[in-house]
Amino acid sequence: MSSTYLDLTLRANGREIFTTAEHPASSEAARTLKNGQNNVNKTFGPTSTPAIEKSPISRIITLAGSPITIDLTAAAVLALPSSATRTADMSGKKLVAMMARADDENTDPITIGEGTNGYPLFGVGVLPEILPGECLAKWFANVASGLPAVSGGVNDEIEIDGTSGDILYLDLYFGT
Repeated sequence: MSSTYLDLTLRANGREIFTTAEHPASSEAARTLKNGQNNVNKTFGPTSTPAIEKSPISRIITLAGSPITIDLTAAAVLALPSSATRTADMSGKKLVAMMARADDENTDPITIGEGTNGYPLFGVGVLPEILPGECLAKWFANVASGLPAVSGGVNDEIEIDGTSGDILYLDLYFGT
């Protein structure tokens, strides 16, 4: 059986350049303050805590006027060759990491959250809006997810809703 890994890197490197009136140094480099301590660099895999134990759900979703439901008990996952299809059952597994990004060209926010038998990605009843060009990421580092395990008929669906033609890039990783 294949092994799934996720290399997660999130870096916030900012800088502020002061004018010569604010700071007398003649060089721009000497008048520049930099930050960069708020960085994340994690690797998740079959032996990490939490562990990724299922193939990733990685989809580009184009909305078509009604909500799209992802059934986590029969979810389309990556396959080789790319033209092939396969599904995986996430039952008994919890969310380890996710990233959702709305296309820059979208016209309206996209909501992502629980379906009828909803899996509470962000907590029960929480349906965040992802604005055009916005990215939303969530991961659990060094601890098992506090979210429930996927369970058929109870916690097994994610629903995505928004304006027809808008696009959402979605990656979900499950394990223990």
